[in-house]
Amino acid sequence: MNKITEFGDDDLIGLDKFGVRLLKFIEVEHSFVEGGLVLALNSRFGFGKSTFLEMWKSYLEALPEEERPLIIPLNAWESDYYGDALFSLISALIEYLESHNNTVRAKGIKDAARDIAWVATAIGGQIAEKATGINAVDAGNFAQGKRNEREGARILSHDSFSIFQKRKEAMGRLKTEIKNLIESEKRPLLFIVDELDRCRPDFAISYLESIKHIFDCKGATFILAADRDHLENSARTAFGPDLVFDEYFRKFVHREVSLPSISDQSYRRIATKYVHYYLQNEGLRNCAMELSDARLKNITEFCAGLKLSPRQIQEVFRVLGHLLQFPEQGKLLDGICLGSIAMSVLRVGRPELYKELGSRKLEPMEIYEILSNLFENHVNWWFGIFLSGFRWSKDEAADLKAKLEENSTPFEGLYWPDWGNSGFREIYEKIEDLTDFAS
Repeated sequence: MNKITEFGDDDLIGLDKFGVRLLKFIEVEHSFVEGGLVLALNSRFGFGKSTFLEMWKSYLEALPEEERPLIIPLNAWESDYYGDALFSLISALIEYLESHNNTVRAKGIKDAARDIAWVATAIGGQIAEKATGINAVDAGNFAQGKRNEREGARILSHDSFSIFQKRKEAMGRLKTEIKNLIESEKRPLLFIVDELDRCRPDFAISYLESIKHIFDCKGATFILAADRDHLENSARTAFGPDLVFDEYFRKFVHREVSLPSISDQSYRRIATKYVHYYLQNEGLRNCAMELSDARLKNITEFCAGLKLSPRQIQEVFRVLGHLLQFPEQGKLLDGICLGSIAMSVLRVGRPELYKELGSRKLEPMEIYEILSNLFENHVNWWFGIFLSGFRWSKDEAADLKAKLEENSTPFEGLYWPDWGNSGFREIYEKIEDLTDFAS
């Protein structure tokens, strides 16, 4: 599907109003922090953080120049591969300045960052010399002496105290250059950081520390999009299980906001979009389920009951697309279609329950309790679908009727005859076959 980059008809979750409120929130919050403002945008994986940031960036870029911040987007996970959080931040800033013809400021920041790199090289050389007896810095200086002189690079003294002093000075110069940049701009700098929760724990922590120590300047704002639980796991990995994460996180982040939860109306919009893309694509796929409003409602209700993310819903439709594809015209019985919807959603959202249904390990009242927790309405209706899909024998059905009546659950009218000879077991086996094929 096409990437969603703007608020509008493709904004299936309806985040445009949240985007406007977020900008106003930032403008006010600047007055209540001493240095830079760091805001954490919290949401679970797959619930639309990246999509929102892309749309919000487009919204900000369309504002009048006097209202528009200077936007610097960063993908922390892409930088994780290189292993240095500070230089990934600096590199993005330099790239932005150079692309906007601010070469003077870019050069000042680049020179300060180069000094830090020389210190890091010296530290690495000391470690290598202890391990191998070879001083990599001296070797490099000898080989590239002329180039060092031409570029004005300083050869560092290698004692630990000198290196510490040089690093401290270099960090101070870098922070001063960034502060001068921010103060020289009439508009605030907005760093939009995505995918921080996908990074290695040590890199994620280093990222937070770099923001705190180097970019803590009035006029700079950081939006950190991340799953808070994953960041907490990263911090505990780095500092131990006894870490009080709330207090630790508060050192780096001034405010936390959560991406709005998905409404029932949004679930329906997402399902409507995916139905025609994945299930009935003219010339590519013929769906054996009647694509009626009723079936769309069934899919929406089940996805909302499990509170699936948009990414998970997309996976549900991929499974359904393969499961319900038939080469010839014709429609499946309603019971099979409804069972296919239930099993496809459960495979993505509750895989353990999906397997238990496929192997018929659950008792009827266990199923009823599960469905009662998923749905506010239509519990008995869905219960009937599930009972029918188990293919009970006459004796089993008689026992089941007695158990249901003991629990004041009506049995009559629950059974769906439109299953033919299929059941949950057959649907499960077919999904597993197509999953093996797809992998």
